Amino acid sequence: MTASTTRYGIYFVPRSESRLAAFGAYALGRDMERNQAVPLAPVAGLDDAVRSAAAMVPASYGFHATLKPPFHLAPGARLAELEANLSRLASRLPAVVLPPMRVDALDDFVALRPSGPGQDLAALSAACVVAMDAFRAAPSDAELRKRRQGGLEIDEERLLVSWGYPHLFWRYRFHMTLTDRLPRVDCRRAMRAFTELNARQADSDERIEDLTLVEQPEPAGPFSVRRRFPLAGRADAGRLVLVVGPSGVGKDSLMAEARRRLPSERFFFPRRAITRPAQADAELHEALTADEFVRLEDSGCFALSWHAHGFRYGIPREITWALRAGMTCVVNASRQVVDRARGLFPDLRIVHVVADPAMVAARLHMRGREQGTVLADRLAREANAPAPGDDALVFPNDAPLENTAPKFAALLARF
Repeated sequence: MTASTTRYGIYFVPRSESRLAAFGAYALGRDMERNQAVPLAPVAGLDDAVRSAAAMVPASYGFHATLKPPFHLAPGARLAELEANLSRLASRLPAVVLPPMRVDALDDFVALRPSGPGQDLAALSAACVVAMDAFRAAPSDAELRKRRQGGLEIDEERLLVSWGYPHLFWRYRFHMTLTDRLPRVDCRRAMRAFTELNARQADSDERIEDLTLVEQPEPAGPFSVRRRFPLAGRADAGRLVLVVGPSGVGKDSLMAEARRRLPSERFFFPRRAITRPAQADAELHEALTADEFVRLEDSGCFALSWHAHGFRYGIPREITWALRAGMTCVVNASRQVVDRARGLFPDLRIVHVVADPAMVAARLHMRGREQGTVLADRLAREANAPAPGDDALVFPNDAPLENTAPKFAALLARF
């Protein structure tokens, strides 16, 4: 079956009756909501050909701010399921008041950007990125090369590989593009013209009231509005759940089943970074060398990190943004970081998974990573490890997975 050429994105597209939509349509010469051309705002000092060329690419994308960058559907993903998930996500997220917007230069193009803090905007984007990621096909090699052309910082490269785009979460830049790249002198002229236009239509009462699903049927064609999903939730804080317990107790299996059973628009199960090669029968993790791990750690890419059993482990920084978006983040963590996590995440929940020691030993033996005295030493260390605290919820995992997995998912769902 031939893959579809259609791309989808999740945008903020101002409602057609708003002054912001009118400003954007006039600036780009295209009304995205109605998918039709409108008169193009002139820019003093730019002839018609240069002015039209500067608006051509932004007009094809439409006047918008990106919340989740455009993507092809993943193999097996269905558009109806994407829309259903996006509807559920929007129903639990609140509308966001836009800070006053100002005209600014960004990487040699002109855009409308918030003049105040944009934490709520970044959190809204993070929710869309995380909750809808299962529907995103991995980018092609050509797409990756295009993103890398200008050079990326180490954390941007990691975001590109993990999420398909380098400017997300702490690198997110809410902006509404007004021109393509321009020479510096033309960029200044455009900024003056749009600043004047923006001032004449200034309105401090703009809000993001829905998530807009847009589509681009053909690679060279324009994006258009497919459907709006009203934001109808409350501004609730998220919660971090640390799943702790000795190796071999079955945490990864329980979490994999919980991830399958729980709604992605509410629960985030991030991949850990580990200085251990990927194995088919092991936890799906981001395999790093020791040097790669240290560079990412030094760049602030981990919310939590620790060293255990000869390996380094890291929980990605993305969880802090998912928590701001009200999501429940569930991570497999070491008991040694529980106290540190208490100081960083006020609303913390701890689930301590336990199992019969003989069963744990058998599972570790079957896994085959350690044998003989090495395995015996590890079991002894685990037996003497400190308890995670009196507030931890103990979850027994001695029964078959088909019996314990539904109970584990139900426990998480109560958080």
